[in-house]
Amino acid sequence: RLSRLAKESGLFPVFEAEGDEITGVSKIRKLAPVEEYLMPQKRYQHLFKPEIDKETIGRIQQIADRNVVKFGLID
Repeated sequence: RLSRLAKESGLFPVFEAEGDEITGVSKIRKLAPVEEYLMPQKRYQHLFKPEIDKETIGRIQQIADRNVVKFGLID
């Protein structure tokens, strides 16, 4: 489940490359917010407790959004 969320959030795009050229991309069917990927993992609990760190999560979401555009993860 976490692997799928990592891919569907755009944080960890799945693609094939030959040399420095991207030859294939695994598209995302349903884009998930990065919070869905981060929240179930204890190593990221500091972002949610005692209160949600919206600034940091927002920066992580921006990284994911750039990956979606850069790799063309959504049709």
